[in-house]
Amino acid sequence: MLITPLVHAEENPKPKKPGKGGKNQPTLPVLTEGKAEGYHAYYEGDNYIAKVDGSGALELTLKDAGQASVAGSVPVNNKKMWSIDIAPSVWDTKWKKRVSQPIAEFIEHSPPSDNATQVRILSKRTTGIVFETIYEFSPETISTWYRAEPGYETPEEQVLHLAHQISRIECSEKDRKKSKYELKPLSGRKVKYDFFEPAKLGGKDAKSIAIEGPFWGKREITFERGQDKGAAMKPVKYGDVSLRNGSSIWLIKDDTKSSKQEKEQITIHIE
Repeated sequence: MLITPLVHAEENPKPKKPGKGGKNQPTLPVLTEGKAEGYHAYYEGDNYIAKVDGSGALELTLKDAGQASVAGSVPVNNKKMWSIDIAPSVWDTKWKKRVSQPIAEFIEHSPPSDNATQVRILSKRTTGIVFETIYEFSPETISTWYRAEPGYETPEEQVLHLAHQISRIECSEKDRKKSKYELKPLSGRKVKYDFFEPAKLGGKDAKSIAIEGPFWGKREITFERGQDKGAAMKPVKYGDVSLRNGSSIWLIKDDTKSSKQEKEQITIHIE
């Protein structure tokens, strides 16, 4: 496991260009020139590009088969065809919605880098929740992991997790037969879902989830669960709509304070 030295927030260099983040929220220092300008960290793999913005969220885009451009990053009719964003999140089981947890401060973080093989971020939310997030990059894969300590105001019904948020995908009926959402449960046979039909994912723990379609060029993305029994990988879809309208994949742990990164992390394979 890589260990990236952390920088204390009070030692942060003041960036000439602010990072992304909500209004009046603190941001991570960002790079001020080159292809990673405006981002805290950047990594280019064989088939993908990863960027960590000023809020600590990871943005994933894919290279096309010819390596000439990045699929999905170029807007069509002023709208991106899709996006994948990864960040810590809080889900309220009582109200069945995500709860806003603005960042109060960044406690520690890895230094800004335009070739980051690991990004570590320790942040505190306004409710007192402390999240540690680690992203690791290699030419073929990305691994994601979190640890969280609930704050004193965190209700029991609020679930702390790491969300891999897949936006609405701009695709048409002609893409139907070429698109795939395939879930492999911890036991039993694989289940395939139609992108264009309402899907009941059930939120059950999955061993792997593979997604492909013309909207991603000739790429396939597979999310793979870790080995630890207490760290589940759960597919989530909001409302009675089709998968092309957006979904998420959660890393959710029985013990949010656990530090077993290598056994708990989700590994994303991009082929």
